[in-house]
Amino acid sequence: MDYNNFKEKIYYMNLRDVLMYIFITTITFLLVIIIALFNKEIAHDLTGLIGLIMAMVLLMFAIHLKSLTNRNIYGLFQIFLLINCIIYLVYLTPYGQFISFKSFLEKLGYNKIYSIRYMNIIMIYYMIAKYRKQENASKIIYIEYTFLLIVSSVIAYLRNVYSWLPISIIHMLLLVMFILFAYKNIYYFEFRVNEKIDLLKLNVFLALITFLLKLVSKIFNIHEINIIASAIMQIVFISTLISIIFNISKENYNFVFKETIDTSKYLESINRKIIKNNNKLEETYNKLKDRQRLYKSFLGSLPNPIVIVNHNLRISYCNSKFICEIGKKNIKEVVNRRIDNYIDFNLDLKNVVLDDEGPQTATIDINAKKVEVRFFHLDNDEKECIMLFKDLAEETKLSTMREELESIRLREEIKKNFLSNISHDIKIPVNVIYSAIQLEKILISNNDIKKMKDYNEISKENCFILTKFTNNLIDISKIDSENLEANMILDNIVEFIEEYLVSLTPYINNSGIDVIFDTDEEEIYIYFDKEMMQRVVLNLVSNSIKFTNPGGVISINIKNSLNTVFIEVKDNGSGMSKEFINKAFNKYEMENRSRMNNPTGSGVGLFVVYNLIKAQNGNIEINSEVDKGTTFIIHLNK
Repeated sequence: MDYNNFKEKIYYMNLRDVLMYIFITTITFLLVIIIALFNKEIAHDLTGLIGLIMAMVLLMFAIHLKSLTNRNIYGLFQIFLLINCIIYLVYLTPYGQFISFKSFLEKLGYNKIYSIRYMNIIMIYYMIAKYRKQENASKIIYIEYTFLLIVSSVIAYLRNVYSWLPISIIHMLLLVMFILFAYKNIYYFEFRVNEKIDLLKLNVFLALITFLLKLVSKIFNIHEINIIASAIMQIVFISTLISIIFNISKENYNFVFKETIDTSKYLESINRKIIKNNNKLEETYNKLKDRQRLYKSFLGSLPNPIVIVNHNLRISYCNSKFICEIGKKNIKEVVNRRIDNYIDFNLDLKNVVLDDEGPQTATIDINAKKVEVRFFHLDNDEKECIMLFKDLAEETKLSTMREELESIRLREEIKKNFLSNISHDIKIPVNVIYSAIQLEKILISNNDIKKMKDYNEISKENCFILTKFTNNLIDISKIDSENLEANMILDNIVEFIEEYLVSLTPYINNSGIDVIFDTDEEEIYIYFDKEMMQRVVLNLVSNSIKFTNPGGVISINIKNSLNTVFIEVKDNGSGMSKEFINKAFNKYEMENRSRMNNPTGSGVGLFVVYNLIKAQNGNIEINSEVDKGTTFIIHLNK
């Protein structure tokens, strides 16, 4: 309804209407008093009937008040009416019911003639006067009103039960404070605006007069003045409530009726517009239908299965290829059924369909075939999604062929590099040995025994290198032919490795690197192949020498446990990259030579070591960091 008109009906009314409602209420009161003079029971019943009707009307008004306006100040008035109507209805119950509750209400100031407590009326005046001009008063006013209600009730209870003079004085002061503050908040308002009376100001003014008359009656002990003042205040208050209820009901009805007419006219105008545009819509629909047939014909001719699903994953269209793929006969068996009834996507399909960020791709299995699914989102109200299925069998074959060709190419390149590296690595020791033999002839003729011994050590060192290369080539041949067998014998592994390292001393010393051998125990007997272990130690030591600068250290440490012997070969050389560690034991694999100090090697040493250890039922692992050295750990079972 029109809020401005509603607000005016709440606060202002014509003087004639005010006097009429006051007159009707006064006549009703006088009629009840006259009847009471002749028959008190009839007057009591009549008062109860009138009170019951008023209570029900006020209760319904209180319940529906907030539907007329959202302002919180009327919520307070609603609470006030609900509380007092409930109290009134309790008093209307027969004698003997709610005795304790009625006794408690009387202690709070509600007497037996069912009058609204004077303090409650003053407080609601105060709250309305304070907040009625605030269009957006916050809900904290409920807390304020509840607090004031509790405080006043406690004071009234103490005053009526204990009759303490200080409590009575506080009660009087509260009344004075609420009345004065209420009057202050509305004092500057005109008593009459546009020939209408301000009902709130009228009631506050009468409340002030009533309080003064009550005070006079107490001072001069004239009880009749208090009764007359209270009766006038009650009459005006009730008259005001009745007038507001009737006016709001009438205005609300007029508003609803007018709104219904306006709504009808508005709907009629909309209907004319709909009829006017109906032909255009029908023409557009026919065009869309023709295009739909064209699109379906196009989609049906595509060689790949295609499905259109809505946001509920139900199929709205599919072509014949998809129907054949899932083993159905016609489209009627498929349409409007969930697509996950036929295909297991193994993903959160609903999120994919509803996600409109862009085309997405997934790989699924259909009838034991790898199929790629592409999702294309349609920008429409149904949030539909097109699924295009593509068989990956041909692409898988092509990819496999490409991988095989690349593998063959890499193997050929590795073989080529391997033969080149082997030729280079064999040629150098042979040339060194040949040169040493030529020099030894001259040294013998000059009787230079010391230098001749040095050249003999150089020749011996290069013989070790050639032996290692030769043994590696033999072992590779055995590994490739799966003819590598270990001759396992029980022996002291500590003594064996220590003696073999002593035999390698000239080879190691010429590199300028120190070797440290350590063991937990002097005797550890296990089964192992001596020849294989010699080649393993030689390959690992020569590998450490290759990647360790002169002045470095190689440490060999043997540790014993309950079921395993651990042999650690550790250096502080250039180390290995993480990428190379993962493939270090593969055939022909070598570290990036650009970061190596000595770029020699064939890429088969660690491959041979790995297979020789495996042939002895052992295992080997690598711990390494670039520029921090490498540790090989051999695990041999007892």
